Amino acid sequence: MKAKRTLLVLVLSGLMQIALAVQVPLPTAALVAENIYRERISALNGTVADQVSFGPVITLTEDNVPVIYVFNLLDGMGFVMIAAHDNVHPVLAYTFNGTFSEHEQQPAFSDWIKNYREQIAYCVQNDLPADESINKEWELYGTENKLSPPQVQSVGPLLTTTWNQGCNYNAQCPVVTGGQCGKAWTGCGATAMAQVMKYHNHPLTGTGSHSYSWSSQLLSANFGATTYNWSNMPNNVTSANTDVAQLMYHCGVALDMNYGASGSYCSFDFSYIMPQYFGYAATAQNWLKLFVPNDTTYQDRLAAELDSLRPMPYKGSGSGTHFFVCDGYQNSYPYHFHFNWGWGGLYDGYFYISALNPGTYSFTNSQGAVIRVMPAQLTTSLAEPEPSAVQVYPNPASETVFLTFENTGRALVTVYDVAGREALTAEVTASEAGLNISNLSPGIYMIRVKTGSAVISKKLAVH
Repeated sequence: MKAKRTLLVLVLSGLMQIALAVQVPLPTAALVAENIYRERISALNGTVADQVSFGPVITLTEDNVPVIYVFNLLDGMGFVMIAAHDNVHPVLAYTFNGTFSEHEQQPAFSDWIKNYREQIAYCVQNDLPADESINKEWELYGTENKLSPPQVQSVGPLLTTTWNQGCNYNAQCPVVTGGQCGKAWTGCGATAMAQVMKYHNHPLTGTGSHSYSWSSQLLSANFGATTYNWSNMPNNVTSANTDVAQLMYHCGVALDMNYGASGSYCSFDFSYIMPQYFGYAATAQNWLKLFVPNDTTYQDRLAAELDSLRPMPYKGSGSGTHFFVCDGYQNSYPYHFHFNWGWGGLYDGYFYISALNPGTYSFTNSQGAVIRVMPAQLTTSLAEPEPSAVQVYPNPASETVFLTFENTGRALVTVYDVAGREALTAEVTASEAGLNISNLSPGIYMIRVKTGSAVISKKLAVH
């Protein structure tokens, strides 16, 4: 009997050790931050970070519980956010430029990080156990001299713009007392939509017009009578730019923006506004996490969009609902997705979007994206094109890749890198064609084949 009692005590003791969260020592967290930074910057651009040096660590708390360690790299080379407890996934976020400051915040980013803080505090206060995947991540990245995996998938960031919502961008927004440069903010929804449109440089002209009442004023935009001068829209705006300001205002009017001095707000209506007024494909649809059967399916769909070089308006929730752009990812499931927050590039980087622990899944249910956003003429008959219509082999390839076509005829073949830059192009008229890819750097590319009005995209790995 005594032996049984002893065994029971040992079992219960073991279970308690599994269940109770342990605060991660700073040296361990710093090692995880260094390993992930080295691995991911190498995946992005092939750069090998010989030395990773951090400044003083910043510890974020929630309900007096230490929840996040922030490691700023010296010389403004980015930062890494690591969980301060070992019962959640370790790597929350990272960037490759800029410096994190508790005193310099912007709403969408702040609410996203607030969600992390609340999840971790909940896990600690409720003694939620880590699952096997969490333990494996801590073990992998908490190891000295960790060897990186052979290849970490890296796509994007697709956007080159770092647009904002205030002065110059809001020059055509309504006048409000206390506003930026005397005007209302453009709104996160307008800035997100405008950046996606600038990525596509589409449309040349819009369709129709729209008016609505705001604060006893009638706000109107005639999209069909407007030529959008994409070539005069730089990656960032530091002085008056009529073309960018007009695009921002037109996006706001199309979205029935509720303008204000402290913030401007709209609904998640991109999936029908962009086709209705701006010539985008009617295939655009909301992809809301709450209605997707599981997290893997949700994230794999986002990655597939980015593989097809289509950035997405994205939403998260906190004290208010925020819209921004998801335009890249690293790793496989669970991915770190790249967000352009629409705040002048501040804190643009890679973020973990899954629940930090299986017990906090409900904390992430309000997320969503707009998928299949593309100019109407690029619609690929998205009842997806038949895989047999175009075949690519060998894949991966290193010197020459061959394309075979189900139907002969003229086709324009363009190869893009993961940043959306054109790498090579060719026109073919036979049922089979070879492309010389010997000058392409190793990595992931997208082959886009346009035949008539149809466009088919295929992924290509170059070794």
